[in-house]
Amino acid sequence: MPAGLTLKFLYESLSQKLQAISEDSGAIRREIREVEGRIVGRLVGIELRLDDMNSRVTALERRVDILQGVTEKLILRVDRLDQEYALIVAALRRLEDQMEDVQNQLQDVQSQLKDVQNQLKDVQTRLKRLEERFDDQEAARLEARIAELEDRVAALEQARNN
Repeated sequence: MPAGLTLKFLYESLSQKLQAISEDSGAIRREIREVEGRIVGRLVGIELRLDDMNSRVTALERRVDILQGVTEKLILRVDRLDQEYALIVAALRRLEDQMEDVQNQLQDVQSQLKDVQNQLKDVQTRLKRLEERFDDQEAARLEARIAELEDRVAALEQARNN
């Protein structure tokens, strides 16, 4: 062993170093505990935030489920409306076709009405002529009858005067 190295010296030197290491390790332990405390605090905060986020996600999932149900109902309604629209369009086309038929029939009836009106005018004209002719004939007959009656009256008066 070298001259200045004794067991006591080595022991004291090692003891001092162990004490320094022990003090350093105590400081390290304190720092580790502080860091652990901060980590635990943060983890608790993170857990709370995760719980809150889980609640939000669950609420959003419920809302999405509700919206999905509403969307499905809307799709069914739109499908029904599409079907009704197709039926209405088909009915309108049939009505338009029937309207064309009715218009054609109306034109035929109007044409026939004009023919009947013309025929009626012809009949009225003929009737007027006949009435005029009949009036002339009746007037002539009545005049002849009046003349005949006047002759008879004159004959009767003459017979009475005689």
